[in-house]
Amino acid sequence: MPVPRVRLALALVVAVTATLVPMTGSASGEELPASSPPFDYIAQAPVLSQPVYPDTVIESTRLETADGEEIYVAITRPDPELYGDGPWPVILEASPYHGTLHIRTGARIFPDPINEYGRQVGLSGYFAPRGYAVAMMDLRGTGRSTGCLDHLGADDGSDMKQVIEWLADQEWSNGRIGMTGHSYVGSTPSVAAAQNPDGLATIVPSAGLASMYDHQFQMGVPYNLQWVGPMAAYEMLGIDRDLPPQSQTTDPVGGGATGDNWDSAPNPQFGCGMQNSALTAGSGQVTGQYEGWHAARDWRAEAAAADIPIFMVHGVNDNAARIPAAEWFFADRAANPDDKVWLGQWDHGSTNGTCGTPSNSRISHPNCRFHQWVYALHAWFDHHLAQRTWTDQDGVVHEIDTGPPVEVFLNDQASHPVNQILDLEQLPSKVYTDDVWAPGSESVTLYPDATGDALRLDPPAAAGSKVLASGAHAVAASVSAASLTFRSDPVPEDMVLLGLPQLDLHASVTSEIVHLVAQLAREDTAGTREVINTCTIQPQLREGIDTITPVVPNEEMSLPMQCFTMAHWVPAGHRLVLTVGMSSPHHATFGADRRITVFTGAEDTKYVLPMVPAATLHPDVKLREPAGPPATFPAGPAQPGASATVRVLPPFVHAAPFAAPVEFDIEEGFDNATLSAVATSRGDVDLYLQQQLGDEWVMIQEAESGSNTGETLTAGRQPPGRYRILVVNFLATPEEVPVTITFTNQAGQVGGAGGTAEEGPGVPLGRVARTTGALPLL
Repeated sequence: MPVPRVRLALALVVAVTATLVPMTGSASGEELPASSPPFDYIAQAPVLSQPVYPDTVIESTRLETADGEEIYVAITRPDPELYGDGPWPVILEASPYHGTLHIRTGARIFPDPINEYGRQVGLSGYFAPRGYAVAMMDLRGTGRSTGCLDHLGADDGSDMKQVIEWLADQEWSNGRIGMTGHSYVGSTPSVAAAQNPDGLATIVPSAGLASMYDHQFQMGVPYNLQWVGPMAAYEMLGIDRDLPPQSQTTDPVGGGATGDNWDSAPNPQFGCGMQNSALTAGSGQVTGQYEGWHAARDWRAEAAAADIPIFMVHGVNDNAARIPAAEWFFADRAANPDDKVWLGQWDHGSTNGTCGTPSNSRISHPNCRFHQWVYALHAWFDHHLAQRTWTDQDGVVHEIDTGPPVEVFLNDQASHPVNQILDLEQLPSKVYTDDVWAPGSESVTLYPDATGDALRLDPPAAAGSKVLASGAHAVAASVSAASLTFRSDPVPEDMVLLGLPQLDLHASVTSEIVHLVAQLAREDTAGTREVINTCTIQPQLREGIDTITPVVPNEEMSLPMQCFTMAHWVPAGHRLVLTVGMSSPHHATFGADRRITVFTGAEDTKYVLPMVPAATLHPDVKLREPAGPPATFPAGPAQPGASATVRVLPPFVHAAPFAAPVEFDIEEGFDNATLSAVATSRGDVDLYLQQQLGDEWVMIQEAESGSNTGETLTAGRQPPGRYRILVVNFLATPEEVPVTITFTNQAGQVGGAGGTAEEGPGVPLGRVARTTGALPLL
């Protein structure tokens, strides 16, 4: 892949004033008026595919690659013995997180659908009963796939192309494959599209990227933990899956579960992904220069050229996959009438109060659209994969409507913590829609003025300068501020700022490597500020991100900074505030003692903001589906209990397992309102309730009290299926531990006489998946 020597630099030197231009056409082929109200996807739910295939099967396979590795794929689809072989449209999730940080259901991109038991069902549990096959692919070197972690390089691209074409060729497949996912898993669809595989019909990337450079750097300035991620953090995924399994507390290496691939040990490929890490990229990891390592993982041009419809989803406040990562879509697929974009005020893992969820919620949402997102994705796949139509009462046939091609979810008038939603039913925001995302000509230019620290809408009358310094420079210049600040008068009328700004900063510096960061904030009438744009540059890269140009100390430079795509409403009476410094919450900064001088004047620093003139804004639609009645279950007897005795040795006795399973079935036709498992011991044992999904054991509930006389685990109603209680010797003498399992119905009556549960073979707590983690990853 050739190095894009000047493309990024040119894009920033030219005054880019992207906006939305009304055009006709939509993803469903119908004409839409410009700036129509936001689409209510929940209201369309009755005409979408329905869950008429409730019985599904999970099958797994291993596909051999051209270089002899094996890629693990698990597929959930309607039971062929009941419904035949379709053919079914296929949804694919390609992930490095399976078995360590997430289970193989797709709940990270699709967290809101739950079943009658209150369980998240994910992509597989939602779409398979609606006539889809849902495939979960483990990227090489992760999960249960062999090989070495590739960091979205050529091997990953080749593997995904092979898997997609294999899925399209199966007799149960209709030959149309769609991909989706969030974060790293939202990056794999763009990489796959760049390979132009036969059968790939559409992709829906959420908070993803098509270039590893955009993950690490913003024009040479490193992002916080994401700068380190491709160096070492992702390697932990490949290491954790091969490590001896740990108990289900957070393991000390990667933050997730270990042992998912332990069955294949000893594994000669253990940790081999390090040879592909960004640590091998050279000095560019310090200077921010675009190196060969990045070029080998840059799929922007090929993804932009993919001849398939793309539904792009990204948050302008994303704090892990920042919005510049989607710029290939905004810049290079302009005026594509088949595409769709959602751009909103959410961050990367919208939860803990930032997306209307309780502060103690463990659910992380990919965006702040809740059930609107459920049915928007459903409609997109029904339209492009299932090619579904519906007939109205007059006999007229309609295609599934995928809504306006452009929906931008703007901020509220009050400035408050970034994307915090105050109304759980509806965003306090305004919505802008259009028929296509395309470049325009409207803009507003801001001029910093050193005189009075002003931010002007007209050029300053005289040239000036301001100094920012650190360390000894700050003492010598009597300057101690963290940043330079320029503040505007109240804006005279409402503005909708939408697109990619361009900031040409005129400055001089005293150090070779300096991280310059400019942030634009909206200040409301109470003086509260909300950052609405961030621009950066490492001055050595001012002539292109792949070229190091020496910095002459104290020499004025024209620095074309790289900015974030923005989507913000600035009400009349609010102010704009520009700060210039050397750090931001987004970025990791380092370097020697520095002195920065910013030059202002008619021919000096200027900030061009893209603007939608006379934009019509609409109130948002309801975000949550009306709650239905609580699930009810027929009253009746609970099923009989079971018991078994297992032998567990202490964890320091490596010759034998320190965990043993008691396996049992929860059966249909019983009123099992609660489940209780009691283990009696002479020391501290822990209990874990797990369910088998395919060949994966999924964690349901834990009991870790620290008692030295035994342990009790109590769980609510569970769906029928295969389960096990894992007995873990945390700190007990070698002993046999009796375990009794009982069921109680909703009337409080215990099930009949207990039988004997199946004692599975002793295991070192393998095949356990968790849904939480602490890695600094996408």
